[in-house]
Amino acid sequence: MTRFRRLILAAALSTASVTAARCVEVDEGETRSLDDAGAAPCATCPPDAGSTVPNPTPADVARCASLTPSLCAGDPICTVMYGLSYDKAQHCRAAGLVSIGCRALGSGCGGSYTLATDPTGGAWRLGDICLPPGWQHPPAEPQPARWVEDFPVCPSSQTEAQCARQTSQATCEADSACYAVKAVRVNELRRCKEGTPQFVGCTQNKGCNGLASLARDPTGVLWELPGVCVPLGYTVLANNTTNSQRHDWLACRP
Repeated sequence: MTRFRRLILAAALSTASVTAARCVEVDEGETRSLDDAGAAPCATCPPDAGSTVPNPTPADVARCASLTPSLCAGDPICTVMYGLSYDKAQHCRAAGLVSIGCRALGSGCGGSYTLATDPTGGAWRLGDICLPPGWQHPPAEPQPARWVEDFPVCPSSQTEAQCARQTSQATCEADSACYAVKAVRVNELRRCKEGTPQFVGCTQNKGCNGLASLARDPTGVLWELPGVCVPLGYTVLANNTTNSQRHDWLACRP
C-alpha cells in the first residue's frame, strides 16, 4: 500500500460535462476535502483497487483509455483518473478535483502525488504517477506536488457569487473556497475604531491574510479589514486616498 492513498468517487460522473469530484484524500491520517460542494464521508469512498488487480492485458489498457469517465466508472476492470488543476503564475488552484481520464486497474500507478502537464499546457496535480495519454511530467518545479492543494482557490466570478450568497459566518467558514470577512467600523470624524470585529460578508478565499486594508461598504461606511479580500460591493481605498491605509487608530472613547 502506498504512503499516499487516493479515495475515489462512489458516484459516476456525467458524460456531458466535467464535474468536481466529491471525495476526500487521506495523507498519513489527515483527511482533506477538495470539493467545495461538500465531501462524502471517508467511509463511503472506496479505495482505488488498482493494486489488487494484477497485470492488465494490452487490450484492457487500450480499452479503458478510450472510455469516457461515466463509462469508465461502470467498468469492472477500469478506474477513473482525477486531477487538480492549478495556475503556476498565480499560485492558485481549482476548487476541486475533476475527472481527467480512464485507466485499467492494476496499471502499476503507485507512488505519491505528481505534477503533470496536459496536451494544452495546463498544469495539474495528480494522485499518483500514471498519466493520461498525451500528458507529460513537467521539469522540476519549486513547490512539491503535495503543496498544490494548499494553494488558495483561483479567482472566479462563479465562486465569488457562490460565496457571496452565504449569509452567516458559520456557513461561509464551512466552505473551503470561501473566506469569512470580519471587519471593524471606522469613525472617520473621530479617527477611531468603533466596537470589535464583526462578520460583514463572505467572499472567495484568494489568499486573504496579509496587511490590513480599508474599504467602504455599499452605503459608504468605512471599515478596517484584516486582509485584502473584501465582500462584493465594497470599495477598497487606494494608498493615496484621504484617511486610507491608516491602521493606527485606537478604539473610540465613550
